[in-house]
Amino acid sequence: MQNRYNANSADYIWTIKVIDWHEKLGFISWKSVNNSDGFECNKGVVWNSTIFEKYHDKEFSVKGLNHITSSITEVRIIDIYPDFKWVWSILSARDIVVSDIEFIKQHLAFITYSKAIPLIAAENLSQLYAIDEFKQLVTEQGAWNKLTAHIEKKTILQNISDSNWDWSIITQNFCDTLNFAALSKLNVLDRLDWDYISKNADIDKIKKNLDNYEDKWKWATLTTRLDHDFIVENLPEYYLLWDWEYIIESVLTEEDLAKSELRIQIAIILSMLEKEVRASIWSKLTARYSTNDILEINRNNSLLINKQVSYEWDYSDLYNRSDFDIDGYLKSYQEFGIPVDWDALSASKFFFGTRKLSKIFSYGRMWYLKS
Repeated sequence: MQNRYNANSADYIWTIKVIDWHEKLGFISWKSVNNSDGFECNKGVVWNSTIFEKYHDKEFSVKGLNHITSSITEVRIIDIYPDFKWVWSILSARDIVVSDIEFIKQHLAFITYSKAIPLIAAENLSQLYAIDEFKQLVTEQGAWNKLTAHIEKKTILQNISDSNWDWSIITQNFCDTLNFAALSKLNVLDRLDWDYISKNADIDKIKKNLDNYEDKWKWATLTTRLDHDFIVENLPEYYLLWDWEYIIESVLTEEDLAKSELRIQIAIILSMLEKEVRASIWSKLTARYSTNDILEINRNNSLLINKQVSYEWDYSDLYNRSDFDIDGYLKSYQEFGIPVDWDALSASKFFFGTRKLSKIFSYGRMWYLKS
């Protein structure tokens, strides 16, 4: 019978009397071996102070120690048996531990704070913060991000000069109620995560504070968040800060592009940017206009007297379009003086097609033929 029956995992009401009877008859065995759990892992055993006192000196496997640590019913057992092989990484996440601030204070050096801090009440964390040993241990365990995320906000504000706080988390925690004036008085603006603020702060609050923190905003992010009308109305105001490629590709509508006043404003603004920067922007802008639209804009611009606008189109794009008419273009050049990028034209597909070069040269202009 002993070889046929094992009660290690049996679902009984395990009192000391029942356990002793089964152990005496050899129906249970302690310590897990191979794939067989020892009796200490039985989920029906309530590891209260009475059971623990009776059997704590049995030989347990690592799995058994983990189970007992996960199952004891009160922290008093830990204090009574400090030499037991407690698994503190497990205890640190137990409700009986994280809810007992006095127990934590008495066992500061044993707690795994990355696991315990998220489970400890915020007001209790504030109490612990006042203990130098606690802060030192949090530093040693690299758990300041956890503490910053779960401690009371008032404790952070009262100790804002503490260099250990995780400012990316502070930013996230305060973002919804961001008070720029208050934070400015605290002299912490440079510590804030402005990437996160730019992505997540209330957009109306951002608009009200654009000028005050112009050098801190992440403008590539703001360009994607601010609404169309606000951006168009403020193109000149923040022209050095906008993500112009995004504006050209995703903000400006066909209706915007058709407005001559807006187009002229954009051309003037772009002319004030660095040459390398505006070249890529003009390439994006060129792609938004049809060939006929560009030709018409150039003709109208050439008719202006002393008020011509510099349109730096991507002529390599224009000259290689399937609907580009080189005859009509050069005729407009001859009649209206529209600009010609001779290098781009000489490198275009029209120089390698069936057209004769003499037909192009007939307009009375020679230019360098690129190889």
